[in-house]
Amino acid sequence: MSRSGTGRAAAALVVARLLWLALAGLACAAQIGARAQALTRLGSVPLKAVEGRLDHLAFDSRSRCLFIAALENHSVEEVDLANRRWARRLTGIMEPQGLLYIPGKDRLLVCSRGDGTCRSFDATSLQEGPWIDLGRSADNARFDPDAQVIYVGSGGEPGAGLLTAIDLASLLPVAQGGQPAPPHSPADFLLDRPRLADPKAQIQLPAHPESFQMDTATRRLLVNVPDAHQIAALHIGTNAFAEAAAWPVTAAARNFPMALDPGSPRLFIACREPPLLAVYETHAGRPLSRNRQARRVSSLPNCPGLPAQGGQGREPAGFGLLPVSV
Repeated sequence: MSRSGTGRAAAALVVARLLWLALAGLACAAQIGARAQALTRLGSVPLKAVEGRLDHLAFDSRSRCLFIAALENHSVEEVDLANRRWARRLTGIMEPQGLLYIPGKDRLLVCSRGDGTCRSFDATSLQEGPWIDLGRSADNARFDPDAQVIYVGSGGEPGAGLLTAIDLASLLPVAQGGQPAPPHSPADFLLDRPRLADPKAQIQLPAHPESFQMDTATRRLLVNVPDAHQIAALHIGTNAFAEAAAWPVTAAARNFPMALDPGSPRLFIACREPPLLAVYETHAGRPLSRNRQARRVSSLPNCPGLPAQGGQGREPAGFGLLPVSV
């Protein structure tokens, strides 16, 4: 098979797995309090003319649309899950990685590995709005709806990593109550140019941050830093971060995926070398259990309240059972 044919086949295969996970995830809440069943593949959606590796996802529950970062295709693909079909493509993105959909504002944030930007788009019209420059390799993004703040990991690969807090208002158009940053250069006065946003707070990390989760009870961000073999615990202040602790990851390497069980003090991380699911308690970062996996895990869902099963009885059903290889 040709390289292009291989790329198309890989994209179709991966999006089939993504659809399988996304549709199964819609039923996550309905499984609470009941014994989880094995995930069932419901269908597949081919991504035509998409080459290479896919990365993160974002889901709009209102329109039931799934956004897919096609990193090596330099595009964001939109899939209509309700009708199980490809919908459209956002182009001109340099290696998109992290995606974040903001409900209520209908905004899509796209974080790029290629140019280190976090760009905002109207998710319906795909018109671009304000953006922020994060240096290089912008990746995972999270939204705190209470504080109306967005957190983005970037940097490293190699070198120091960066965790940035951004006020949502600075990434919104004026029509949605946005408060763009003051002009940074004469080019910012051009009427057709989206404004550049300013960070609210930043903290340097020893290497590139991968998946991270917010512990709302303690106002901390828990961050996988695989190249430093650690989980960083960061306190969230009003306009600053403070490093609270660094928990070593010694059982395996390349701790990329992470999920937090908000109903208990448990943090789940998946390592890739060797494939391993590890559980930490979140008060002091003490390891609780670890379980070998048959294949590498690419993502872990935050699905609170599921009954425990497997291992030493500490893992919610579904954790460690997503062997999706990309």
